[in-house]
Amino acid sequence: MPHEPRASFLAAVPALAETCTGPWLSIRMALLGLRWLGRDPFPTAPRWDLLLVVESDRCASDALMALTGCRPGRRTMKVLDFGKLAVTFIDLETRKACRVSVRPQALEGPGDPERLGDEELFRLAEVEVALAPQDLPGPPLLSCPCAQCGEEVLDGRQAPMGDLLLCQACAEEEPYFTPLPAHRQHAAGFP
Repeated sequence: MPHEPRASFLAAVPALAETCTGPWLSIRMALLGLRWLGRDPFPTAPRWDLLLVVESDRCASDALMALTGCRPGRRTMKVLDFGKLAVTFIDLETRKACRVSVRPQALEGPGDPERLGDEELFRLAEVEVALAPQDLPGPPLLSCPCAQCGEEVLDGRQAPMGDLLLCQACAEEEPYFTPLPAHRQHAAGFP
């Protein structure tokens, strides 16, 4: 299956058609991973039998969504922000999986990475991925309220703290947000 990364990039993500390297590399990564699984890019219907694990929350994930049809909201794309330009492709029917990552040396030096072949630019490794039922696409399998904030926690993401079940934000020693005093909070989120 021949590929033309620039043509694929421009067709898939016109909003990102700039000189950014991440989307261009992720187009190539998507084509390589899909080819390895025997899948075609640019699906015409939502995919429920393919799962991606993307290791960065930057622009590469946008290009991967465009080529694969996988989305976080459909639970067919997981974003684990390790700050790496790498993605794992998992066929949910066969459990066959591969991880594609950029070879660091391919981006170093004066050469043009666009001229490199897939073998020079990427590492491709067959991998095994353990998936729990609550990590798969579909409706939530479990839900429970957080004992501290009362918000609903889906799919077993609660954190046990003694006899209590807390959401991960409440269980963190340093949560990513700090609640404001009660007089500054609004029931519907509007002033």
